[in-house]
Amino acid sequence: QYELLPMSNINIEGMTPQQMSALFTIRHVHRTSHNHTTVLGIYYILEGVIYKSPTVRGLMKANITRTLAGLSEACDALSVCARYDPSSGYSWKFD
Repeated sequence: QYELLPMSNINIEGMTPQQMSALFTIRHVHRTSHNHTTVLGIYYILEGVIYKSPTVRGLMKANITRTLAGLSEACDALSVCARYDPSSGYSWKFD
């Protein structure tokens, strides 16, 4: 699928001209032998602009942060509605 450039320590892998589309992906790799490569980064080009692909860790961190922010806002909105009475315990009052 990818076409390797001549053997060196650091390579860029890209698509051949026959595979061109509106979205291009580029893998920046470190090649230690003809059979072993280590991916250093993945980039994509969309409408002529180059973007660095986020890591899985970065994606997970952003999703968890966004989810926790939403849960925090929901808890804040609901905490106003909670009432406590020593004789009956907690109750909810929605206006």
